[in-house]
Amino acid sequence: MIRIENLSFSYERAKVLENVSINFEENRIYSVMGRNGSGKTTLFRLLLGILKAEEGSISINNMDIKNLSRRELAGCISYIPQISHQEFPFSVLDTVIMGAMRNMSILARPSRSDEKRAEEILSSFGILKLKDKKMNEISGGERQLVLLSRSMMQDSAFILLDEPASSLDYCNQEMLMKRLCEIKKNAGIIFTTHNPEHALNYSDSVVLVKDASVSSYESVSSLLESRALENFFDQEMVIRKLDENKRYICYLR
Repeated sequence: MIRIENLSFSYERAKVLENVSINFEENRIYSVMGRNGSGKTTLFRLLLGILKAEEGSISINNMDIKNLSRRELAGCISYIPQISHQEFPFSVLDTVIMGAMRNMSILARPSRSDEKRAEEILSSFGILKLKDKKMNEISGGERQLVLLSRSMMQDSAFILLDEPASSLDYCNQEMLMKRLCEIKKNAGIIFTTHNPEHALNYSDSVVLVKDASVSSYESVSSLLESRALENFFDQEMVIRKLDENKRYICYLR
């Protein structure tokens, strides 16, 4: 479990997060919604130990992240950014295998079993055909799927994804979100999104970030009952559940 207690953070004099307390459990999907600049990415950077909280604490399985090494933290959390800049022309397969490096010594080489597992993960995403291509030769959407494959290879307790569907076409968005629902059997999933339908249809719990505060809803039904989305967008919303597939659709009135 990730436990955040009384967390506050500011950039110079601008308060971004104030007195935030929230828990994230494994085997659940959490969507984090917030407008641009609301603090979603800052929250992720705090979880990753990139930023240090002014007040409060973050612990994973009762261990304060301040006391964890980078290797230990990598065993707890993996991260997929919204935009990935590929500086070195690694192959897709090598990129995925890198996810297993935290379990290797510095001079160790990946084994054949590592390579086989990486191929199996790529196959599960339908992109095994890309394994020999260089990362700078594939599309942004394909790159996102490769990075998710690498996170699975890392075997972290939690996977953080910053707007994972933003660069994908509609079909790949659906495939990715459904795949996240399968991955939660092995890890907790926390993803940011600007799309309320992704939050409503693929989350177990929803987190709203607004005005430096964080509100957590244990279930989609509790979110809808509170009418918190309308307050979040400051506009009246229409939210309906389709009978044929039990999916939510929503739009601003």
